[in-house]
Amino acid sequence: MLECRATPTERQALGSQLRAARYGVAAERPVHLRGWRFSAVGDPEIESAATRIELPAPITASGITTGELLVDDLGLGMPIDAVQRDRIVAEDGLLMRTSTLHEPFRAWWRPASEVAGAAQAWRVIRSEGAGAHLSCDYRERDQAQGEQQAPDARRQDLAAVLECRADPAAWQRFGDFWTRVSSRSPLAWPAQVRALDTAACMAGAGGARCERITLDVPITVHGLAVSSMVIKPSYASGYVAADLGEVSVDTARRAAIPGAAAALENIWTLPAAPLQGRPRERFVVRTDDGRTLMGCATPKAIHRGP
Repeated sequence: MLECRATPTERQALGSQLRAARYGVAAERPVHLRGWRFSAVGDPEIESAATRIELPAPITASGITTGELLVDDLGLGMPIDAVQRDRIVAEDGLLMRTSTLHEPFRAWWRPASEVAGAAQAWRVIRSEGAGAHLSCDYRERDQAQGEQQAPDARRQDLAAVLECRADPAAWQRFGDFWTRVSSRSPLAWPAQVRALDTAACMAGAGGARCERITLDVPITVHGLAVSSMVIKPSYASGYVAADLGEVSVDTARRAAIPGAAAALENIWTLPAAPLQGRPRERFVVRTDDGRTLMGCATPKAIHRGP
């Protein structure tokens, strides 16, 4: 299980035995599990609380010997230290994802597609604070949820949305993409996403915070390379923007909205084709913290503030 090479039959058998041992009568456990000690981690009244397992004899997985395991909503895991984490990340070429919106979360992962019998397994290291756990996610997340989209098609959708030329179908796909990133664990994100955090909204937003997605590979928007995008998800006054960082406003204006007029101080706009009867505008903004945003917005987001 820990090395991403368990078959479905083995996973089912182990899961059944561990559940029975955890919640059943200790005296009725199979002989080989009677020396195992189970205890709740966190609030024992919460059904989804993790379970710590202390083993009567240590086991070795991925070159690491441990006498303790952890079972949580991801499955079976083992604690590792920072040195072990860095070794596995380097040896296996794991990718890192981070989220700071809801709970601080860092995950290093790699699809373990070469493993027979576990084609959709993910090798996962999670770090939430000081501790880290190594585990394997065997759930077929993307295929089971029907949310796979070819990388090139995803990039085309993101560029079309940011350039204010996406059709209703592309906007719907973008909405599904955003919901998936903002509401789920980093382990369930689309492959194109590397991080999720907060960023300041456009100028004059009174300190409001928007949400920022950092992409694993840059996309091209109006001829400029874009690695992150800022989103204010509001139907009436929302917007989506490429976060260009220290790129000058003049460079962004020449690329996205040449000849545009200033709508407000530090905000330039140009009307775009309406979407299903609703007006839209391309815009370039210099934010209060000195970043340049370039994207697509409803007129209310630009002309009436947040």
